[in-house]
Amino acid sequence: MLLHEHLPHGLRQKLRDEGMVLREECMGSHHEQLDLSLRLEHHPPGQPSALVAYLDYSLYDGVPSIQMIRCLRPRRGWATVLVEHLQRMNPNCGIRWGHLVSPEAVAWHASLSFETTDSVHKADFERLADLEKEKAAASAVICPGGVFDPTAWSPELAEKQLRLEDEIDGLRWTLRDRQPTFKRLRLPEEINSRPDKTAEANPAPHHRKKSSP
Repeated sequence: MLLHEHLPHGLRQKLRDEGMVLREECMGSHHEQLDLSLRLEHHPPGQPSALVAYLDYSLYDGVPSIQMIRCLRPRRGWATVLVEHLQRMNPNCGIRWGHLVSPEAVAWHASLSFETTDSVHKADFERLADLEKEKAAASAVICPGGVFDPTAWSPELAEKQLRLEDEIDGLRWTLRDRQPTFKRLRLPEEINSRPDKTAEANPAPHHRKKSSP
């Protein structure tokens, strides 16, 4: 599947100028996992196409995991183009990178720009924390100092505890493989579109016009 219509204008123009085509292929599926490949190909006029770089990844439970990334024409920035587009296609989660083996791969990964952002599950984590505090407060009434006080027990309080435990267990199960925040690759179009904080913090001086005598 060709992906050019989903690319930002600057990248789309760059690929067009260099005769490149970015496509995605499905390599297989099993146990609710998709195995996919982003492939960057050079299509010179009147000549056979040539594979320039590829990124193989799996997609499970909505989270991409890189299996292999390789550039056949290194040091042209194509690996960065591929991982940036993988993040672009999965804006609500981080990328699982696997194990970076070579020193070059480690250095390249360190050169990328990341930011920590809230996940779509952050509100659920906050709700879970509130419920656990509420349950702890109810337990402190019935068992002050860790010792059961039969005079503090009531059917209403016991029912409240059961309700809290049920909701807490349900949220814990839902969030078992989730995180309240995730580390996300910053994309060029996002970096370039953000206002210059330095300029905002140091505005140009305003000069009043001198009045005519």
